[in-house]
Amino acid sequence: MTVTAPIEPKINPAGSDRELRCSSTELRATKADGKTVLAGYAAVYDQRSAPIYGMFYEVVRRGAFARALAGTDDVRALFDHDSAMVLGRTRSKTLTLSEDDKGLKFELVLPDTSVGRDLAQLVERRDISEMSFGFRKILDRWTEEVNADGLMVTTRELLEVELFDVSPVAYPAYPLTDVAVRSLQEFRQSKSVSGQAMRAARLRLASAFMPPA
Repeated sequence: MTVTAPIEPKINPAGSDRELRCSSTELRATKADGKTVLAGYAAVYDQRSAPIYGMFYEVVRRGAFARALAGTDDVRALFDHDSAMVLGRTRSKTLTLSEDDKGLKFELVLPDTSVGRDLAQLVERRDISEMSFGFRKILDRWTEEVNADGLMVTTRELLEVELFDVSPVAYPAYPLTDVAVRSLQEFRQSKSVSGQAMRAARLRLASAFMPPA
């Protein structure tokens, strides 16, 4: 049995509910016209993550980055999500985002700075090989179902997000934040309220058919 409850969008100040997610995808660095271009996937669609905080799995759905792809979000490329190490930006066209059936693609023209040159070397040597993205949830969906082993599996689907940055990272991780935990709590609370309402309705229905004393 699967229980689904959409969580309605909540508007928050930019950055106040920022989350980070990693994506183990292949990065490549190429050189052309004296420039080094880093390319790969910042996120992969419809692929279940590793357990997050030991509490739930997560899946990024196609369409989640529609705002960024439409140019609504001014996305930065950072190294290790560090705003002091800016690598590019969509508004300046040094960072380009697109998508295909696999996921969110990016092309980044690396700057001729110490950080940019070092990163190109690290990617070529495969010392840096994974990506991460920073975002704020606009709309997600939670489901719970019992798997073949009889265990309850909780999954969060990211349906729409505000994308802040994409970042090559040395250590891909899911840093502990309370944003996703709060969303999970809202889902479970809504499920509990729905269950109580259903039980009350069943009691009223049963009472209607009870013979008079």
